[in-house]
Amino acid sequence: MCGVSSCTMNLKKLFKRKVDDSEFKGRTIIVNSIPSLSEEADANNRKFIDNEIISSHYKWWNFLPVNLFEQFHVVANFFFLLISILYFFGETPINPVTTIAPLVVVIGISMAKDAIDDIKRHKSDRKFNRNRFMVLTHDLADNTSSFAQRYSQDIHCGDIVICYNNSSFPCDMLILASSNSNGKVFITTDNLDGESSIKTTNALAFTQNLLSPTIAKIEKLQHHNIELGLERSTIICQNPCEDLKAFEGSLNLPSESIPLALNNVVYRGANLHHTTFMIGVAIYTGKETKLSLNGKPGFRKFSSTAGRFNDILLAFIGAMFVVTLIITILHFVWNAMPYGEPWYFFTPIATNWRRVQQYLTLLFIINYLIPISIMVTMELQQLVLAFFINKDVELYDPETNEKTQVNATNLADELGQIEFLFSDKTGTLTQNKMIFKSYSLANDHYVYDVEEEGLFKVRSKNKSSTITDPTKVSPTTPCDVNAADYFSFSEDEEESLEVGLESSDDLTTQKEKERVYILSKEAEQFWTNIVLNHSVEAKTSVNNDTLEEVITYNAASPDEKALIDAAAKVGITYIGLDDSIGSKNGDYNTHLVRFDPGTLSGKPSKVVTRKFKVDAVIEFNSVRKRMSVMVRDDEGRCVVYTKGAEVTMLDPRRCDKTPSLTKDKIIRNVTEFALSGLRTLVFARRELDGDTYNSLLKKYRWAQCQLGIERVRALEEASADIEANMSLIGVSAVEDKLQPGVRQCLQSLISAGIQIWVLTGDKEETAVQISQATGHFPPGTTLIRLTNGQSTEEVGRAIYVQQEGMKARLEVKKGRSRFKRLFQKRDALDSFGLDSEAFDSDTSSDSDDEETKIKKHKSSLISRFNRRFRSAVADGLRRHRRKNPGGANEPVGLVIDGATLRYAISCTV
Repeated sequence: MCGVSSCTMNLKKLFKRKVDDSEFKGRTIIVNSIPSLSEEADANNRKFIDNEIISSHYKWWNFLPVNLFEQFHVVANFFFLLISILYFFGETPINPVTTIAPLVVVIGISMAKDAIDDIKRHKSDRKFNRNRFMVLTHDLADNTSSFAQRYSQDIHCGDIVICYNNSSFPCDMLILASSNSNGKVFITTDNLDGESSIKTTNALAFTQNLLSPTIAKIEKLQHHNIELGLERSTIICQNPCEDLKAFEGSLNLPSESIPLALNNVVYRGANLHHTTFMIGVAIYTGKETKLSLNGKPGFRKFSSTAGRFNDILLAFIGAMFVVTLIITILHFVWNAMPYGEPWYFFTPIATNWRRVQQYLTLLFIINYLIPISIMVTMELQQLVLAFFINKDVELYDPETNEKTQVNATNLADELGQIEFLFSDKTGTLTQNKMIFKSYSLANDHYVYDVEEEGLFKVRSKNKSSTITDPTKVSPTTPCDVNAADYFSFSEDEEESLEVGLESSDDLTTQKEKERVYILSKEAEQFWTNIVLNHSVEAKTSVNNDTLEEVITYNAASPDEKALIDAAAKVGITYIGLDDSIGSKNGDYNTHLVRFDPGTLSGKPSKVVTRKFKVDAVIEFNSVRKRMSVMVRDDEGRCVVYTKGAEVTMLDPRRCDKTPSLTKDKIIRNVTEFALSGLRTLVFARRELDGDTYNSLLKKYRWAQCQLGIERVRALEEASADIEANMSLIGVSAVEDKLQPGVRQCLQSLISAGIQIWVLTGDKEETAVQISQATGHFPPGTTLIRLTNGQSTEEVGRAIYVQQEGMKARLEVKKGRSRFKRLFQKRDALDSFGLDSEAFDSDTSSDSDDEETKIKKHKSSLISRFNRRFRSAVADGLRRHRRKNPGGANEPVGLVIDGATLRYAISCTV
């Protein structure tokens, strides 16, 4: 059982995460809004760091000593410096210039390169720090306030700043008001997370209305005599943390306290779009902004090749000293002999200093065994490799006009040392271009396909279920040793699966389809959930040619846009916010939805536009895995709409009103869609009476006003009460097509000996199908699936049993001929499938044994994987490699610009 315990402890260590309680502590910022509070605000807010950005490594006065100190940390440089110094204490026929001059040249070139790079950093810092922004300043003599230009580096917490369209934000700010009457602020965050889509953030409704006179003045370019009305207001928010999805706080006014949400703040590095200007107050500045906290600290980078070169060089130096010592001893022994040095040579007395001088003289001669030119050769090699990578036409994307860019030239050869490759699925193996394919409802036995021609229903099962799902494992099967699954699939099966996933054919055959012309009541509820439960922004315009109304959608998530577009195809169109109501009373939470029953039939019908007021939005995150909205419609009904992963939606605490047969049907539908490689969501609703609805809404808003750990607990409790007693509605299926050439790419990587780990948040069946179709699991692979583990101990025990099983199978093969075994070792690969359910709750371990059994598998897949664990997994394997050297241990980050997230760089270890 020692092996079981070791495997369990390894898994705990691998998935261990640290919780920093300090992030729940708050800071108080006084809003510098009126002259009478300016001195008090300055005294309080100046204790936070300023907004100056420093990315340079050196100052003008410390460049020489610091850089020299770094240069002589290189073993070769230090050795030749030592030899140069020893020239002054020894007698040698060799001119010291032959050693000193090359050393000076090498160090001079390296210092010049570092100086040029740092000058560029200084210029970049100066450009950012000298950007001008309109900041509210106070004249204490006249007791007036006005907006005046100020350098970005001079902005402090509590300052009120105006940002204009197409500009970037100088610091992390709370949005007070927007030039858009509905308080919407449109931003792009490609510098933060790589997502180029336009996102929507919101000004606080209270401050948007309060600052309306100020907005009118700014629109008229009147920046003097500003009165904001924010008297004696403070902001209490959490201490700076690097999590882009974490923010909590409150705006405290003399009359009330307003809770702050994540969509009320904007971060430094984001850009303002489609918004004339925005007024905000600085809450995090300088190194405490999200962008700076997620950045890697500046330091000199060294490749693993340089590290191994240093080790080899140290060995040569040690050998050289030993050889020199031996020759020196032999020299004096020979001279002591009667037949030693000739009589006509003057032989000085062999004193200790004479022995040292002789040792140094021989050392000066033998040190040429270590050529100083090798350092220059290695630097040039790295530059040439980086040049070829930059100019590789195979790494050029003509669609985006993007080419490869090497940011660290001295790490180019690390690409040849990679042993483990960690990859996401969405946007990496797939194109991240979502197309709504099908859906099913909870109370009927049909699958509905949404196509360009219309809506069709069918009764047959998914086609691909006949060639996949060889495990026949129930979604609720426990992770047990006996239930662990081995299976192999053939090359024909893989090719047929790939064709099925890459084609746009429907899930069912044409002859079994039946056209649908009218939506049922349950289908209408399903689509209503879709058009209300999202974060999509709608924009209405008029086509100049046809004079028809055109609605375009901006969405941060391609999944949500695919759902909204599909809803419009079946006649339920999300129009957007009702600005007419917002302009009257400041309520910008009323959404418009158009119902057109004639869309499916193509016949004229009565079109109805309905109003829905969204009182609360419970956001999706990687822990909850669901999103909910509290809605009141124009008929007075109060409804909670929820969507999310089936793992959380089928929890008995949420869907206890749904019959068991309906749950089983939902599970089968989800599995069928997943086995076709489709992404699934489960939808549910809960209708409430007015009193219960208002009570839950009040509880949720109270929870939003709390801070720290109390806020987290209060929100969890309020959300659990709101999302209880749900009734399941249906399941959606969205297709994400494979990247062209991804199968050939993965096969090449696997044949090169690189072990590929796919870490995805998708359902197990979906992830396995994609891995098979992309060649992540090559033909002939033995796949070991261990899922639905209830604890780390249980999963660790199962892994140990699988390892022992593989050993037994290898023993059986020993009876075969050696010739056959050689070829079978190349083809009989083992792949590993695991979900992360067991690691979400059990993450504590102090084991020092960091060897992980999973690394022995050629390919690994972890489904239902939480984003916050990704760097922990990579870090665990890297620590193991450091304990067991033999390959490169340093990380190499690869980013596909525009397709995968730049934020992955900050998580790469």
